Parts: sequence; C-alpha cells; structure tokens
Amino acid sequence: MPELKHKLEVFSETVLTESEKEVRQITDDLKLKSDAALIDAKKEAKAEAERFRAAKTAEITAREHKRVSTNRAQCRHDHLIFREQCADDIRQELIRRIADYTKTEDYALSLRSFLKKALAYVGTTDSCRVFLRTEDMHLAEALAKEGDSNNISFLEGRFVLGGLRLICDAKKQRVDMSFDSAVSDLMRDISEISGIKEVS
Repeated sequence: MPELKHKLEVFSETVLTESEKEVRQITDDLKLKSDAALIDAKKEAKAEAERFRAAKTAEITAREHKRVSTNRAQCRHDHLIFREQCADDIRQELIRRIADYTKTEDYALSLRSFLKKALAYVGTTDSCRVFLRTEDMHLAEALAKEGDSNNISFLEGRFVLGGLRLICDAKKQRVDMSFDSAVSDLMRDISEISGIKEVS
C-alpha cells in the first residue's frame, strides 16, 4: 500500500503541478490579453479624444472665422455708411453755402463773369441761348449788356442751385457753368476718391 500511497502522492503532485502550470498559463494569458485590451482601449480612447479635439477645434475655428468675417463685413459696411454720410454732409453744406451765396450782390457779379467767359469761349457773333434758374431771371436784362443782346436769349433752365448754361446751336457748343453741375462733378470726384457710390 505504501506504493499505492506513493503513486497516489506522485499522481496528486503531478496533477497539482500541472494544474498550477495551467492556472499560471491561463493567468499569464489573461494578463497578456488584459494588458493588450488595456493598450487597445487606451489607443482607442486617445484616438477618440483626438477626433473629438479635432472636431471641436474645426467647429470653433469655423465659428470664429464666421464671427470675424461677419464683424469685418459689418465694419466695412459701417465705414461705407460713415463715408456716405460724410459725403452727404459735404453736399448739404455745399448746397447751403451756395444758397447763401446766391442771395448776395457778389452772385450777380459772378453771373456776369460766367457769361463773359462763356461768350469768349463760343464767340459772340452767333446767337446763343443762356439758361438761368427761375430765381435769377430778373438778372437777365443786366446780363444782356455783357454781350450783343440781339444774339442772346435768356430762358429758364432746369437747374436749381444757380449759375448759368450757354448753348450756341450754330457752333454746337455748350458751356455749363451751373452750380448744379459743379456740385455733381465735385460729388462724383469725392465718390471716386473715397470709393463710395455717387451721392445724389
């Protein structure tokens, strides 16, 4: 029996050793699988975090670009409105000053000077039509003395600020010395220089 006991002990020890080996092997395999799964999970979490960060960065960048672009457009618009308002203020002040000037004695003298220059430009031998604004028609008689009154006819023009326009049909010439045209030309120049639309 001692031999059977011994065999039993050897068998038990062998089974126990094999079982321990198997347990160690399973434990080592599980540890390897667990470590690999942990590494994979960390990689996946890092990749997911990177995707999330990239998506959020792109979203924030797009939102900020849009905000900056909107602000830039608003600033350009505000600047354009300001320039247009400045041009309109200049125009209104110019019209006010012209209106004040046309009420002075100097205005009649200016009309005489304008007529002399216009007649000198086209020559005084041909008949001419001189257009004045309605408010200035009372000056026609005095202005007629500047040239050959037989060759000059005075008519109401379609302008309101003042000055005159002379047309010589025979020579197909026109001299525009109206304040309306001068203001329009000045505002066109201001518009071109400042990059704004023409103020009417």
